[in-house]
Amino acid sequence: ILQPLCLAFVSIGFLFGALSAGLFQYSNVHPPHAISSLSIVALIGILLIFKYGLPNKLETFEKAEKFRFPEKKILLFGLYGFIFFATSGIIGDWSALWFSRDLKTTALVASLAVTAWGAGESIGRLSGAKLIELTNQKFVGIYMGIFGCVILFISILIYNPYLILFSILIFAFCVANFYPIVVRYALSQTTESLNTTASNLVTLSMSGLLIGPAIVSYSASTMGLTFNVQILCGLWIINSLALLFTVRKIT
Repeated sequence: ILQPLCLAFVSIGFLFGALSAGLFQYSNVHPPHAISSLSIVALIGILLIFKYGLPNKLETFEKAEKFRFPEKKILLFGLYGFIFFATSGIIGDWSALWFSRDLKTTALVASLAVTAWGAGESIGRLSGAKLIELTNQKFVGIYMGIFGCVILFISILIYNPYLILFSILIFAFCVANFYPIVVRYALSQTTESLNTTASNLVTLSMSGLLIGPAIVSYSASTMGLTFNVQILCGLWIINSLALLFTVRKIT
């Protein structure tokens, strides 16, 4: 239940990071000063978490389990999460460069690509619980994502940077709850403890943030960033259809 809300605040942090970067660039802040100020903000955040984080009385402490490979079906859900974060990392890390280099926009418009992504994700995840209540998990986690992919792909073919900006916003809103839905389905199928399963899922999924952008850094030099974003849309549709197939088998 808390997954969409938790990730919503991750997206909000991403959004404020993009807005701060644009503000620093607009104000011509010296980079060491910008990094120093962000370090202070990070330290304040750590102190706030330490003071106001989840109280010990509300936590569930279990005996640590010995390391073992996750169940096969959890590995499959972890793969879906891995692809999600790998492709999300492409948008987060490379969209600004894509706009400035391939679409020939100004630095301001390029920074708006990251802002659009963060805004769409934030809105989508904050409204995730309500959307699931009004429809169902399959619609919110899968069908909306496929619709967002189609919209983004069409906008890339039209090749108008402002239309692409709006499409990124729609795309981010539509796919925002894919990972929380993956977690919900995985936890409903596991025979292991929920803590172990959740840890395995997070580890498998988050590793996509390390690998996805790194792969693009190589392929962009040979095939271009526009081609990579088009491939991203195809990968996301395949990932959504694969999850749909898995969900139909277990329900």
